Amino acid sequence: MIVLTLARKVVEMKKYLFAVLLLILVGVSMSCAKTKETYEFPISRENVEKVVRAKGLNWNITDEQSREFRTSFSMKREGDEPGRKDIGITAFFESIGNDEERFMSTSIIYPDNYSIAQIQEEQYANLPLLIDMAAELYGIGDSAKTVYNEFVKYSEGNNDYESSGLWWEYEVKDAHVLLRMSSLSKEGTSRRCAVFVMNDASYGKYMDGLILNQ
Repeated sequence: MIVLTLARKVVEMKKYLFAVLLLILVGVSMSCAKTKETYEFPISRENVEKVVRAKGLNWNITDEQSREFRTSFSMKREGDEPGRKDIGITAFFESIGNDEERFMSTSIIYPDNYSIAQIQEEQYANLPLLIDMAAELYGIGDSAKTVYNEFVKYSEGNNDYESSGLWWEYEVKDAHVLLRMSSLSKEGTSRRCAVFVMNDASYGKYMDGLILNQ
């Protein structure tokens, strides 16, 4: 009789512990769901500043453009003169959002007085940030690390971009990710590193040249 009573108590205790564990797991799941933020498109100034500050960057918006379904923001490091692309890096954020399109880009232009070594050093630090911010604002932030790792695999041993630039594409979670690194030569166009994330509709327009390739 004593053995039967103990067995029943053990079974009841297991049921109780299982219920407590289930409640904890549900609570954790709900907590995680609440912390994942979805940003409205086109992206607002407030959300750009929020994401930039969260990365610990001292970038300030120096210019912004907003028109129907589209926003763009220029940023400079704190202390750099606004509007001067020839002094210090200039960061750009651009978004398009409507019933059909969803497009997000982050990019950095390097000034003419930067040497190739300086740009390479900056890119090593800035590229993961550009990918991270573009992915987070677009809504696939949990894929940013995967995108970066896949790009590193692709770019290993590829030094041709110093003279000819680099173009890389990747698809994740129904999104097209494009990464462009311009030639590091001082001749010709601005030396730029850019990350684009977009849906199928925006990708089609981008490839057709209907979206300006910032």
